[in-house]
Amino acid sequence: MPVQPDGYVVFTDSRSAQVWAPFKADTDYWPAEKQAMINFTVPDLDAMLAQLRSAGVEVDETVEVLDGIGRFGWAVDPEGNRFELWEPAEGSES
Repeated sequence: MPVQPDGYVVFTDSRSAQVWAPFKADTDYWPAEKQAMINFTVPDLDAMLAQLRSAGVEVDETVEVLDGIGRFGWAVDPEGNRFELWEPAEGSES
């Protein structure tokens, strides 16, 4: 399995990329009692966040934009697990 210098592992196929990325044990990126967070690739972040909100899902108001990578948003499933949504930037590896 090819591991990138930053510790990420990216699995790609013709339609999408799946990323496995370890974080330090003391990360504040998600709650300490959780072990991991899932990232889903979506074609339209705004539409997905609106759909989740309309279904009563807890959605973070923050949308992060990373040049050349894409846009990210977050929500919480019914069991309290935070998950990430990624809309790849146009032309980025998705």
